[in-house]
Amino acid sequence: MATQAAADKLLYTKYIAIGMFRMLELAKATDPKALESLAGAGGVDLKKVNSDLAMYKGLLSKLAAAKELQAEFLEREKRKTAERLAKKAEKAASE
Repeated sequence: MATQAAADKLLYTKYIAIGMFRMLELAKATDPKALESLAGAGGVDLKKVNSDLAMYKGLLSKLAAAKELQAEFLEREKRKTAERLAKKAEKAASE
């Protein structure tokens, strides 16, 4: 990757930054200097990497919030369905 960057043949995308982050995450390297050295070794601009990772982390947090909201919604709908069925059963039993 560094040789391609040096020859201006590297097409940088946000997925490169995400891949670097995931590699460091799987290696349990949480030190910011590890990302800095990896970006330097790969010939990638650290500012771009940091901005792409900030966007990625923001999207992950929004995704987590959406999943939580969906779980709450499904739980509420199950509760409402159970209440409706209980009312129907009660009404059928009283007739």
